[in-house]
Amino acid sequence: MLLRAKSRGTAAPYQDYRVGLDWSQTRVLDGQPTVTGRPFKFPMAPGDSWTVEFRQAELHGGQTNTHWNVLYQVVGWTDVTTPAGSFQALEIKETGSTEAERTIPQTVSATTSATHRRPTVRDQAKHALRQTIKNTVYGEFYYVPSIKYYAKYIQEQYNTDNVRTGRDEDVLVSFKPRAASAPHG
Repeated sequence: MLLRAKSRGTAAPYQDYRVGLDWSQTRVLDGQPTVTGRPFKFPMAPGDSWTVEFRQAELHGGQTNTHWNVLYQVVGWTDVTTPAGSFQALEIKETGSTEAERTIPQTVSATTSATHRRPTVRDQAKHALRQTIKNTVYGEFYYVPSIKYYAKYIQEQYNTDNVRTGRDEDVLVSFKPRAASAPHG
């Protein structure tokens, strides 16, 4: 399914996103298509839950890999109000963690020596430390079956000191119901 979205209040153009029919996101990891997010799993009912877990090799900021483990739980029915209107929605909670490994370059140690028979000899060694970075993720989806889309989504990321390091929010501003098609006959 192709989704077109843009940030509210910016001149940025719409961007196209490809998502599965269950709104899942898939990336190719180690040559294999891998589900990296699945906020909905149809059919859904209060009490349902599912997990998405994967590992991803990353080569930015010194990170070498990241392990994701996210649990989605259908909490129940609730009313949600957005600029597009008020809706009866299924509330889905997202809780999880990420654990990344990072290589931290260290200073170079050098040894220099000289004798009257030999020129100067210099040995250098670079040592790197490995650091594990742990974060938690919390999110809420408000899925509206009548429009087959979520009306609101909030996700927050927290570091090991429980300090919020990121927040994303999507809110339905408007939508156009699909016109009923005429019966064939």
